[in-house]
This record gives sequence, C-alpha cells and structure tokens, in this order.
Amino acid sequence: MPFERSLLERIDHYQDELERRTERDEGAVMTSVLGNLQKIFNARRGTAASAKEYGLPDFNDLVWEFPDIVMEIKKSILENIVQYEPRLVNVRIKHLRDDENPLEMKFQISGQLLAGRGTRGVKFTTIMGESGRIRVWS
Repeated sequence: MPFERSLLERIDHYQDELERRTERDEGAVMTSVLGNLQKIFNARRGTAASAKEYGLPDFNDLVWEFPDIVMEIKKSILENIVQYEPRLVNVRIKHLRDDENPLEMKFQISGQLLAGRGTRGVKFTTIMGESGRIRVWS
C-alpha cells in the first residue's frame, strides 16, 4: 500500500506515523507526490551524492542535443519518475508546444496514482522557464 508521504516526510513527522491508518487520504498522497516531483525536477543530475542519476540534467548541456532536446527531457522526466516516485505508475509524458512562450517548455505528465486501495488517473503539468526553475502543478 503506498504511503501518503515520502520517506523524509514520514521521518520528519514520525509521531503522526505512530497513528497509522488503514485508509490513505488521496489528497495527502497527491500533495506529497506533487511536492516530490517538484524536488526531483529542480535537482540537477549528479548533485545528490547517494544517487547520481537523481534529478534532471542541466538544460544548458542539452542544447547540443537539439533538435532531440524534447525527447531527451521527456526521457529524463520519465526515468526519474519511475526511479524516485513509485506512487505513480503507467506514466506518460507529452510535450505541450506553446508558440506564444518559446523560451518555456511545457510537459504534461499523466498516469495512475496509487492511493488507498486502488489507483486513479492523474495529470500534472510542468513548465521549464528561463529562470531554470521547474514548476509542477496538478
């Protein structure tokens, strides 16, 4: 059964975990997954000592991959979700082209959220802007 919180959130709030429930709050799971994706996507690959593949590559390095940059980013997003966010399954990544904002890259992440005793479909949107920060929302 998936947890509502990530491992670090559970450690930080260990008192709450002492009163475990059999039913998981889907809203809490969704909030935790959203926060975890935000952390993963804003970490640069190679900066986590214990997990060298954690995070996304520096996009300045991917410029040389053009025109395949979109495929490289999609691949990296998917690999990180599969490896570091097990509460999302059957994940698909779609590039959302935005001609009005050519300096931003937008992706839609869809899949199944493991929550409670089953799964439910979810969608997240990410925007990679000029600042280098990646925003994620549902």
